[in-house]
Amino acid sequence: MKKELIILLVLMVVVTGIIHAEELTFRGFPMGATKTEVRQGEDAEFIDEGNGGLVYLDTLSTKQFLILYTFQNNKLVSGMYYFSQDYVSNPNIYVNTYDNIKSNLVDKYGKADNSNRNWINNPTFDDGLGSAVKTGELMINDGWEFDNGELSMTLGNNGEEVLFGIIYEGDNYEDNSQSTGDKL
Repeated sequence: MKKELIILLVLMVVVTGIIHAEELTFRGFPMGATKTEVRQGEDAEFIDEGNGGLVYLDTLSTKQFLILYTFQNNKLVSGMYYFSQDYVSNPNIYVNTYDNIKSNLVDKYGKADNSNRNWINNPTFDDGLGSAVKTGELMINDGWEFDNGELSMTLGNNGEEVLFGIIYEGDNYEDNSQSTGDKL
């Protein structure tokens, strides 16, 4: 009985270790950091402050991204990279950038806990996956779970434009967007 209990405890530790035991941070800031701490420590180009958040501009994998910090009760609850460039002439750049960043995240956090390529109507695109994303026929997403939150990455189309975002969301995040209007 004692031996079985020890084996069970060891298995629980091993399985828990597989679920990214490290704490979720965004650009080196822990969830719960204050707005002042982020303002003082963020090196990217400051763009705006409003709706309880901070907006910066930086480069990730040679592409420009908006960086959005969301605070609730002066505590960091989520961070987001929003890819804001439009590649009309070569939409495959969206997928290539997504794959490059995903590879970096896999190197850092291990294989994604969930990974999906959702096709609508199962079309075929001879000119690459980027065209499928651009027309809204394909949505790609990957996610990692942590002890204190989750990281999700999505590439898709909202019917008007290609959207590519990477969201770091702490467990204490409360989506108040319906009651308070747009959020950062």
